[in-house]
Amino acid sequence: MVIELEIRKLREQNKRVEDMLTGRHLLSQWVHQNIACVMLNIKPRRLRDVRVHVDKNGKLKGDIKWKKGKGRQVMYYKPDIEKYLNNSFIS
Repeated sequence: MVIELEIRKLREQNKRVEDMLTGRHLLSQWVHQNIACVMLNIKPRRLRDVRVHVDKNGKLKGDIKWKKGKGRQVMYYKPDIEKYLNNSFIS
């Protein structure tokens, strides 16, 4: 009985984590950096290359909009992440 309860709890927890990673049940369109890294399967340093920025020649580069959150947090626009993933998998 106890083992079955533990297995059921682990399955529910796994489903919640899976939903979080796939982007379901998010309240806003902005996600934190760690979730964006998991969604894109890249590290934070590479995430800085993908986000919208101005390069040394003054040209606009990148695909994902971002904004500063509270403190040192950086938040990324979820629809841009999904569009980037669709373009990278189709190409």
